[in-house]
Amino acid sequence: MATQTKRMVCGGGLCWWVGGAVLAAAAMWIASVLAQEMRTWSDVTGKYKVQAKFVEISDGKVILERADGKRGSVPLARLSEADRKYVADLAAEASPFEEMEPAKPKARKKISAPPEEEVEGQEPGAEGPGEPKT
Repeated sequence: MATQTKRMVCGGGLCWWVGGAVLAAAAMWIASVLAQEMRTWSDVTGKYKVQAKFVEISDGKVILERADGKRGSVPLARLSEADRKYVADLAAEASPFEEMEPAKPKARKKISAPPEEEVEGQEPGAEGPGEPKT
């Protein structure tokens, strides 16, 4: 029994496109891993320091997570110049799209039947001309 080997052939630049997409995805993954590295953060005075990783920036506050999993926030303006630059560099690499919650299904409106029209000389609910009798 002979074994057949199938060879994939890419035409029209498809291989280059797929390869580029894979490289872009890998670069984004590496950036996210680097953004999650533990580092020493300090305030503008240098008096207060914490070993933590960057989580996000929201409403002018930087959210940090310590090795024990506890999170805290620090106003961006209170961080050292080096830490503010680090946050700015992370923000420049971040996706321009915010995370969104899934859309909630809209409630369906009940459509009511139009009111029955009264025909002159006919009682309401009576059959009109051309309507079958039941």
